[in-house]
Amino acid sequence: MKNVLLIVHDDAGQEARISAAVDIVRDLEGHLTCIDVAEPVDTNLQAFGGPLVNLVIEQGAAIERHNKAAIVPRLEREAPGFDWIDTAGDPEYAIERAARLSHHA
Repeated sequence: MKNVLLIVHDDAGQEARISAAVDIVRDLEGHLTCIDVAEPVDTNLQAFGGPLVNLVIEQGAAIERHNKAAIVPRLEREAPGFDWIDTAGDPEYAIERAARLSHHA
């Protein structure tokens, strides 16, 4: 079985990434792993601390939840099998780790 790792992020390229990943997974009878990485709050913003940082974090989390709620039903219809990783931190590290795990799955 072929595993495909899809970076999920609500941006201009998301639709193209989803469409391509779903097509590949269907053609290969593979498995799709979606990874959504919430990036850490900018260190300059952290200097303000408290309520402002909490507001930024919550707004980002709300956007990610909304995006996931829109994508999951589509994947349930179109992808033969998928799972979803919600994580936070450095995107490069999170994606690298998910790729290693996906490779060994």
